[in-house]
Amino acid sequence: MNKEANQEKIDMIIRQTDYNQETAENKFIEFNNDVMAVIRDYMKPAVSNTLATTTTNNEVKISKNQQIYKEIRYMMDNAARNYEDKKVQQQQAEEELSRGLNVIREEPSDVEAEPSDTVEDIPNRE
Repeated sequence: MNKEANQEKIDMIIRQTDYNQETAENKFIEFNNDVMAVIRDYMKPAVSNTLATTTTNNEVKISKNQQIYKEIRYMMDNAARNYEDKKVQQQQAEEELSRGLNVIREEPSDVEAEPSDTVEDIPNRE
């Protein structure tokens, strides 16, 4: 039964690749009877689990889609950071303004208006 199951797996490898019987058997044994590993090896995808691949210079190659989304994330992060900075600055300005108004209200005024003074009592300086 084990030979029949292995032969079915080897046949599957042959159907999914262009390996002949001998090559498929050798690859099947080389990859410890793992059909998916043999097929992955045939397709030669990236070794890592991420979509980025490394080149011989150890530089990371990024797909165009990854580059686009990276730029979008960068712009959105900057926009959020700028918004938060402006919000904090606005709050600080409002606090300073309210503190300034409180100080003005607390200071006694030097000039006291007489209730009897009216606009007509103020001399014209023309």
